[in-house]
Amino acid sequence: MATTQRDYYEILGLPRNATDGDIKKAFRRLARELHPDVSDAPDAHDRFREVAEAYEVLSKPETREVYDRYGHAGLRSGGFTPSQFDLGNLADIFSAFFGDDLFGGAGRGRAQARGADVAAQVEIELVEAATGTTREVPIRTSVSCGRCGGSGAEPGTSPTRCPQCEGSGYLQHVSRSAFGQFVRTQPCTRCGGAGTIVETPCDRCAGSGRVVEERSLRVEIPPGIHDGQRIRLSGEGHAGALGSRSGDLFVLVRVVPDERFVREGDDIFSTVDLTVTQAALGAEVTVPTLQGDVALQFEPGTQPGEIRVLRGRGMPVLQGFGRGDQRVLVNVRVPRRLTDEQRRLLEQLEQRFTEDNYRDDEGFFDKLKIALFPAGFEERDRGRGLELAAYTDAAGAAEVRAAFGDVVEAEVTPGWEERWRDFHRPVRVGPLWIGPDWETPPQDAIAVVIEPARAFGTGGHPTTRLCLELLVELRSELGAASVLDVGCGSGVLAVAAALLGYRPVRGIDADGTAVEETRRNAEVNDASVDASCADALTAEPTSSSRTSRARRSRRSHHASAAVCSSPPGIWRPGRRA
Repeated sequence: MATTQRDYYEILGLPRNATDGDIKKAFRRLARELHPDVSDAPDAHDRFREVAEAYEVLSKPETREVYDRYGHAGLRSGGFTPSQFDLGNLADIFSAFFGDDLFGGAGRGRAQARGADVAAQVEIELVEAATGTTREVPIRTSVSCGRCGGSGAEPGTSPTRCPQCEGSGYLQHVSRSAFGQFVRTQPCTRCGGAGTIVETPCDRCAGSGRVVEERSLRVEIPPGIHDGQRIRLSGEGHAGALGSRSGDLFVLVRVVPDERFVREGDDIFSTVDLTVTQAALGAEVTVPTLQGDVALQFEPGTQPGEIRVLRGRGMPVLQGFGRGDQRVLVNVRVPRRLTDEQRRLLEQLEQRFTEDNYRDDEGFFDKLKIALFPAGFEERDRGRGLELAAYTDAAGAAEVRAAFGDVVEAEVTPGWEERWRDFHRPVRVGPLWIGPDWETPPQDAIAVVIEPARAFGTGGHPTTRLCLELLVELRSELGAASVLDVGCGSGVLAVAAALLGYRPVRGIDADGTAVEETRRNAEVNDASVDASCADALTAEPTSSSRTSRARRSRRSHHASAAVCSSPPGIWRPGRRA
């Protein structure tokens, strides 16, 4: 094993931003120069091992990332051990790294030809794309011969070893030059790389091991699929030669255009026609949706080009949660032909119109903007409702009342203080579902029930989501590692960690209310969490928590990164941050 501490990039003569192609080219060049069969330099053997070790680390994304961040110490703590090579044949070295010889010849081993892929196409309606559906897809493919079991040999006989390649499936051509010995490998021309030949072919498949059949497959089309997407059915293509792996079936889905709707992403657009009188007087009109017709009420004075948004009436998110919206564009139909009487009545009506009939009224929010938000007014679409946001100075009640003018005051709607619940939505991070107790989690989810509005942390903050993603990602690697949630708030990270299998889990916070809320949420979710009141900048975790991480020299960094929660900081063994 090479014990070099030289920089791997320096060994290969490359900058640290070298591409994968640059690394491969540098290794090939140096391997030719330094291999003992070619070079007479006394240190060629050791230098070649250095080059091979450097390439082995830098050619793999996972080891290169560790080396770039932590150097040789990171590789050692991760258990990396360089591969050993006998260095007896230059072709063996390249075959070990690249799967081929020096000049890119075929890899060693029997060449088992994978079966070809098959393409098919189905058409579905837009409504079916919204709900999901199934289709029977007829295909004509080669399948393994039932008579010979795919071997190609007549029942009662067996394939024999190829005499030309002696069963290896490949032939080697050796040549010598001033640069050493080179071996060129290619599939056997007699057996095609199988290593065996059929002397008594099967009567049904004529020795190919395959026959052509027509069959029908039931294809499940998921809700939300887009036009032009393909569904892959692994192993449903043509059978491979002589029992090798079958190809795949790719089903192209075509969504037939629906004259009522236009799809853009997960949203759909439609139009509704109003007559001039309906637009002026207001009317209730039936509008088609993907779920059926709905009645829409249009206010008097509805203008052409206005858009009504129907929340959640669009397409479902493919392999996700929620739905898009339906946006209904108002089209006002103007009559093209009029009788004399109709024309006379319209002319009389036009004479009675004034500018007041066409002036836009300031709505409630326009008045609110003028009164309280002179710097601007922002609407944010949150899916299930609009969030209105602005910066403003304080305004007195008299100024607000004067700005609203003739706005009629009404009694406060009972339950207004709980209306925020209508806008609170659960969060999904991998297998985790974080939501309140009035929502129902999916059956396949790890449910973390957190009551909002009691302490900071319901899973929706970007930093919290990143920590949750890291906990999910590292659980398979760390196993039952210990977790410390610093600034635990509601305890969402600590509870999630406990439910994911981390042990032990501890949460600390300088706020006693947050600690009590963490304990309450841990009890609600039947999670084992030790929550206590502490200042992360002055107090360290207990020795047991410190020891549990110190025993994992490789894992200690990852574990401390996974426990990061919210300010004030993260405690790690031996230092404070």
